[in-house]
Amino acid sequence: MELRPSMLLLVLGICLVIFIITPLFLEKSLIYYPSRRMNSTLANWGLQYEDIYFQAADGTRLNGWYVPLGKGEMASPLQDKTFESSTLVTLWLHANAHNISEAYDGEMMALIQRHLKTNLFIFDYRGYGRSEGEVSESGTYSDARGALDYLRERGVAADTVILFGHSLGSAVAVDLAAENTVRGLILWSPFTSVADIARYHYPILGHFYTLLPWLPGIKYDSISKIGSVGSPLLIIHGHDDMLVPLSMGKKLYDEAKVEKKIVVLRGADHNRMSNGEEMLGAIDSFVRKLGRGEVASPLPDLKAVVFYHRISQEPLAHLLHLSLCLCLASGFYCNLKVFTHPYTRNRGKPQ
Repeated sequence: MELRPSMLLLVLGICLVIFIITPLFLEKSLIYYPSRRMNSTLANWGLQYEDIYFQAADGTRLNGWYVPLGKGEMASPLQDKTFESSTLVTLWLHANAHNISEAYDGEMMALIQRHLKTNLFIFDYRGYGRSEGEVSESGTYSDARGALDYLRERGVAADTVILFGHSLGSAVAVDLAAENTVRGLILWSPFTSVADIARYHYPILGHFYTLLPWLPGIKYDSISKIGSVGSPLLIIHGHDDMLVPLSMGKKLYDEAKVEKKIVVLRGADHNRMSNGEEMLGAIDSFVRKLGRGEVASPLPDLKAVVFYHRISQEPLAHLLHLSLCLCLASGFYCNLKVFTHPYTRNRGKPQ
């Protein structure tokens, strides 16, 4: 049976539509992993806290925990009594795959409380934990604005708030910091955009979306917003992060126009620290300088590290991408031959 060119175009068109539409339906399930189950509380980490409910900017009811300074066994005084950070509040914006009851957030908050002596506020995005609603990109932005508004209602000025965003939370933190002047911005394992993540893990699909930027979908385009941030910036990135490459943290650093510093944790991955003291020391130094109004130190040259990281992980992906491009080019050439063949051009003409 002969396959007419018009039928071939129809089949290719249907495949193209499926190729475009399918990821749009799947991306939410690939990005968000909301959990309703509350596994523990901050009391498990020796912290007393206030269980609160507040509203997102769009009115969605959210749940969070507020830990005032000095509440709990973990809040031991700093050795340096000349630095007072009791007026500072760390607003924690968590990652995509857990709620505030997950262990490592409780552990991190306890360590921050012990070493940095700041008040702490952590909350769940809509759809996570006991927060109502369904998670979305615009929803997470609204949730973060609501959290900052809640702190303002409690008498906390925005310029005494330190935003701490991890992974997905880093994108939410960048968005919030681009619209509000805060004391400082700390990004742990940040990514530049969802499109860049797609290109890194799925080069074929990612580069296809580059050709069609008008497509709807989840963006979290931190790279386009970081230049609007007006607060001092600290980026912390694991050298062995297999989910978000170190190059993305470096790119965000390069695009930022503020006082900034980046710290690379050798042996650390996306979620876990290889050396907790190294990470806490970097945060401690950053917050102390914020308290004294000092400038963060410049970044050492990380080009060699970034080059090694990318080359060691991407050859197979690039090979697959090249193979697809060759296949598409071959298909286009074959179609062109069909349409330009004398038999095709003369079909239907009187002989």
